[in-house]
Amino acid sequence: MLQASFYETYQRRGHRIFQHRVLDWVSLRTAAGGADVRAHFSHFRGLTRLLEMEQNRYIEDWVRVFYATAWIAPERRAVHFMFAGQAFRVSRATLAGILGVDLVEVSLHERVYGDADPPRRALVGGIAPSHEAVSQCFRQPFPASYARVLSLLTPETYTVHMALRRTLLPRSGYPEGFTGLQQLLLLHILTHEPFDIVDFILAEIEDVITDGMGVVRQFPYAH
Repeated sequence: MLQASFYETYQRRGHRIFQHRVLDWVSLRTAAGGADVRAHFSHFRGLTRLLEMEQNRYIEDWVRVFYATAWIAPERRAVHFMFAGQAFRVSRATLAGILGVDLVEVSLHERVYGDADPPRRALVGGIAPSHEAVSQCFRQPFPASYARVLSLLTPETYTVHMALRRTLLPRSGYPEGFTGLQQLLLLHILTHEPFDIVDFILAEIEDVITDGMGVVRQFPYAH
C-alpha cells in the first residue's frame, strides 16, 4: 500500500523522466576546439558504449514503478525493486556486467560527501577537489583566489562537463552551478583515474528516492 501511495504521488506531482542525450563525439570534438573528447571517456571500459547507446523507447509507468518501489542496500551493494508483483534484487556485480563497466573501490560520492546520509544534494557543494588538482581544468593562469565558475573552464573541459550533465550526472536546473561532485567527476574523466560507475549511478538513484515526494525531481537513468 505504501508503494502504491508513492506511485500515485509521483503521478499526481508530475515527476518527469530526465531526457538523457546520446553523445555525438564529432559535435563534441568541434565544441571542444578539436580536442578528442571521446578519448577521455574511452579510458573507462564500457563507458563510451553506454553513453553513445541509442535509447530504446521506455515505458514511463515502468520507470515510475521502479522509483516507487526501489530500495538501495547498505553500501550500495544492490538495488531491490518490485515489478509485476515480483521482488527483484540486482547486485553491483550484476549491474556492472549488464552495463559492461568495471567495479572499482572508488566512490566519488563518498569522497565528496563522506558518510552523509542521502539525499546528499542538500549538502550542495560537499568537499571539492584541491586547487592544485582542479586548476588544470581552467584557463591559465588560475590562482587559488579565483572562483571556480564555468566561464573560466577551458573549451575542452567545459564540453566534457556539459556532456556529463546530460548523461552520467544528469542535471537540468542550476546551469551555472559547479558542485564538488561535478568537479571531482570531471577531474576523474580528464585524468583517466578509475572510479566506480555502478556506485555512482546507484548513489544518484538513492538521492532521488530519499528526496521522496516533497521535491519534484526528474527520474534519471530511465533507459
